[in-house]
Amino acid sequence: MNLSEIVSKLNLEILVEKNMDHNIEIGYVCDLLSEVMGKAKSDSIWITVHTNMNVIGVASMLDIKAVVIAEGHLPNEEFLNRAKVEEIAILSSKLNSFEITGKLYENGVRG
Repeated sequence: MNLSEIVSKLNLEILVEKNMDHNIEIGYVCDLLSEVMGKAKSDSIWITVHTNMNVIGVASMLDIKAVVIAEGHLPNEEFLNRAKVEEIAILSSKLNSFEITGKLYENGVRG
């Protein structure tokens, strides 16, 4: 399923629109950056509640295509601008990480 379809099916808010035609098959959910660095896969979608700049650094390093920020947390402009430069989609949801992950799984995204 491409990222545009994920946005539509999960009713996500687009904060940075990048990679919308990219096919997403793998997801990862974690708030511990060192775990993400060791276990997340490239071309994936990452679910977290963090909104600090290190999220962009880790996502860029691993070639993660999209980050979903859960529970209604919103990043600052510096974060969003850096995501644009690094070409990482930033999405937001009021749902918690567990609910987002379940919906992704229901729609064919695996871990």
